[in-house]
Amino acid sequence: MMHDVTVRFTGGKHVCEPTRTEVQPGDVVVWHGGGLLRYSFPKGSPFKEGRGPFNDGQVVTVNTKPPLKSGDIFTPEISLNGKVSPTVGDIKVT
Repeated sequence: MMHDVTVRFTGGKHVCEPTRTEVQPGDVVVWHGGGLLRYSFPKGSPFKEGRGPFNDGQVVTVNTKPPLKSGDIFTPEISLNGKVSPTVGDIKVT
């Protein structure tokens, strides 16, 4: 399944729409933010491509191999136009 996540900067935070993206192994995810969007997963990643950083529009695939398990939650660190701010949003493995 393909998941699109849109990032906007509001109230001093990067807000993901949807704020929780539920994925399964093999799903693909792409983030969009306009401007210069970069995101990474410094505390662990659900993606085959690793922790990043990834760029606006880059497609990543949810890993199909352990130790990924149902219920795992991953929160990205997002930089939009060169500014890193707290993130509202995450990826949850179902």
